[in-house]
Amino acid sequence: MKTIVPLPVSDAGQLRVMISDLPDTVDLVELWLDQLHTQPNWKELVADLAQQKPLLGVCKSVDAGGSFDKSGYEKQQIYGQFLAAGGTLIDIDYMHDLSLCKAFLPEQIILSYHNFHAVPSDLNAIWKAMKETPAAMRKLAVTAKNELELEHFMAFLRSQNEPMIATIMGKMGSVGRSRIALQELTWGQFVAYDEDHKTAMGQPVLF
Repeated sequence: MKTIVPLPVSDAGQLRVMISDLPDTVDLVELWLDQLHTQPNWKELVADLAQQKPLLGVCKSVDAGGSFDKSGYEKQQIYGQFLAAGGTLIDIDYMHDLSLCKAFLPEQIILSYHNFHAVPSDLNAIWKAMKETPAAMRKLAVTAKNELELEHFMAFLRSQNEPMIATIMGKMGSVGRSRIALQELTWGQFVAYDEDHKTAMGQPVLF
């Protein structure tokens, strides 16, 4: 199982220190481009950081907990610049930015689905629709409010025979993530750098 560490910071000095602190067991670092792209020389910074760890770029819109409030075209430009600077993968939101996939190679894309309110009852239909778009990896992040919803999601994961990133948000986040990892039902697990840099409830921490 891969370890993915999100670093939702934009300060160049802080990013350099944090990435240099990461152990060899970290496989992928997620950078929040909605914050980072506003900084001077951000593409040069990405090029430097890419020498230390493979990078996943995500440009989160406001409704997804980020700060990006510009057009899809501008988001496409940021993703393209990130990849050209040395980034490895980009996270494209299935519900909001699916059209952006046409601008990039499948092997550059993690296609992600987020539900911040529930575990949807039509997971199979959502997953089937997501698979129609070629991507290097797909991600499902849902919110379980109780044991029944968590088990519904776990049962869905056990029924699949292909790799995906699967994660639980909300008050069941810690329990859900632990169970998913224990049963090896996810290709990768998001692990926060420390308590101050958690990007979702229930994330385990490195430090």
